[in-house]
Amino acid sequence: MICTKITHKITASTRRLIYGYNSRVLHDKALYRSSTEPIIFTRHFCHSMTTLTDTVRYPIGPWVDKGTYSADLVQRLVERISILPEEYQTVADRCSDEDLRRQYRAGSWTVQQLFHHVADTHLMHFMRLKNALSTPEPTIGVIADVNAWAALDEAQTAPIQSSVTMLRGTHQRIAYLAGHLTPDQLDITYFHPPRQRNLSLAQALDIIVWHAEHHLGHIRLAMSL
Repeated sequence: MICTKITHKITASTRRLIYGYNSRVLHDKALYRSSTEPIIFTRHFCHSMTTLTDTVRYPIGPWVDKGTYSADLVQRLVERISILPEEYQTVADRCSDEDLRRQYRAGSWTVQQLFHHVADTHLMHFMRLKNALSTPEPTIGVIADVNAWAALDEAQTAPIQSSVTMLRGTHQRIAYLAGHLTPDQLDITYFHPPRQRNLSLAQALDIIVWHAEHHLGHIRLAMSL
């Protein structure tokens, strides 16, 4: 384990990123002047593998399997699935043409590409759920090269509102489907190609929520929200 003293001059827009640093905090000092002015921020961290770069790559942290998915947890996941498109809409309403070209880190997808990626992949999530429910012993999910998709001119130029509308409809369908699944159906598994593992439908719902929040975090970082 490495202990490090880190001093930052950060703005309000990046403050959330620093506080979200995944480490054990031993000491914390900050000089606050206002909610918008920069802060001189000093922390002593004891950390192992996590870095500030990791917190940009994973603004809400990597997905963590909850192990047991109770009925209450599944219900909360369904509620988040229903609400998340409106959070995307709120951010989309604030996007300028300049914002659409912003990146959350060097070499990353742009805000515009992120909106389209989430809409595209969540449609695939929905298809995987339906395939798992309708196909005996499903062995493979829907496969796509998301980087190649993001490189298409369509993904770099199409209006983001089309993807927000698409995401809203997809999430409505997912939430309706998930809200009517039995406990046995939630335990049905299928092979998830990107993660190279079997997932239960309950785990898949969890990943849908995580993935939407994960990329919404990227968009907010890029736009300094």
